[in-house]
Amino acid sequence: MAGLNQQLPQKQWLRLLATGLMTVGIFGWVEPEAKAVDVIGRIRQIFGGDTQQGGATGRSRGGAIRDEYCIYRNAERDPIGRTLENLVALLPTANIGQTTKAYPAFWFYVPVGQNADANHAQFDLLDGETLEPIFTRPIRFELPETPGIVGFSLPESSPPLQIGKNYIWFFSVECSEVDASRNPVVFGEIERVEASAELNQQLATTPDAQDYGIYAEFGLVYEMLTSLVEHRQANAEVWQFVLEANELSQINGSSVEMLTPYAFPAYSD
Repeated sequence: MAGLNQQLPQKQWLRLLATGLMTVGIFGWVEPEAKAVDVIGRIRQIFGGDTQQGGATGRSRGGAIRDEYCIYRNAERDPIGRTLENLVALLPTANIGQTTKAYPAFWFYVPVGQNADANHAQFDLLDGETLEPIFTRPIRFELPETPGIVGFSLPESSPPLQIGKNYIWFFSVECSEVDASRNPVVFGEIERVEASAELNQQLATTPDAQDYGIYAEFGLVYEMLTSLVEHRQANAEVWQFVLEANELSQINGSSVEMLTPYAFPAYSD
């Protein structure tokens, strides 16, 4: 394994990591059992509360290398000194989800602001079948000045997600520009599906602040999270539950920052 961690370029490292994830079966589509439950019950079901896996498994959390991990050294600490060091993707335990959007939003907890060790984050997207990168180079962002929940939408200058296709994505904090294997990373899988007539009908008769419940009912995780983020003040209890399901109950979830790509390269055909 030592040889794998020496100066791996970004594309090679992501393809290798994605291959390993597929091999060990981290990804795999599991349709939630359809049953009539309240909204909190449905979200609990989505986030694993009704499965043998229990709550958050940690698969959506970036691991720490304590002696050289740029996030750990600079992470915010809670009042009794514990380090809030994990990079977290807001996702169910299996790190998978569906969307109807061509350009969906993604949500993360980044435990550090800009510092001497890390100033940038980056996002990459792979074809779920071929593991070929969609972009020629990752989308890059400047880190916010302070830790917190961040999000971004795929730029409309990028190719839209195709209906019926699966994609694997990676979001990382850039500790090293030359060795991608040193960068704390979280990953997930997204599938674009077609919006049904029933979904559209229910959305048309539901107030915007309550859309998250409809998206939860239809298993559309990415839209559910985006709706909750946008209307978190009106749905404080549900938003807090989502934070707790992602082991983020100790953070201030009221502050959210949208990231704007400052470097978006040409994409692969």
